[in-house]
Amino acid sequence: MAIFNTSVKTLALSILLFLSLGLTAHAQTIDDIPEEYLNQATMDTSAESKTESVSIDRPDVKKDTETEENLPYGAQLFRGQFSADAAISLNPNYVIAPGDKINISLWGAVNATQTTVVDAQGNIFIPDVGPVKVAGTKLGDLNTKVRKQIRTVYTDGVQVYT
Repeated sequence: MAIFNTSVKTLALSILLFLSLGLTAHAQTIDDIPEEYLNQATMDTSAESKTESVSIDRPDVKKDTETEENLPYGAQLFRGQFSADAAISLNPNYVIAPGDKINISLWGAVNATQTTVVDAQGNIFIPDVGPVKVAGTKLGDLNTKVRKQIRTVYTDGVQVYT
């Protein structure tokens, strides 16, 4: 039995050695490739680089990539400028009118944030303070006017930002 195992091992090693020598004998390097094949490969790539592309612009036809259906969800948010830019460029001489939205923030002794719309009479309503007439006020003066009205109710410790 031991002789059988030894002969099987010897046979297996012989086959493995034969195959490994046979495979390395047929391996190619870049130097083994005939010159004509290398030239042909070079000619093929130079022919591709000489090919010109032709495109036709048709403004009456939308490309598939430009249709609303092909855009990812929320892509319209990135078409224009962000609203933060608009907040930076507010005109202090703008005159408040009915329909304008005003954000009011209070902090300190009282904490509150409110977005209110100027009503038809030109007032905004602040809870616990009441109506404040803001129509006709310049945007640059709005914070002072609202703060003055809030301070009639909350005398100390309340800051206002409009």
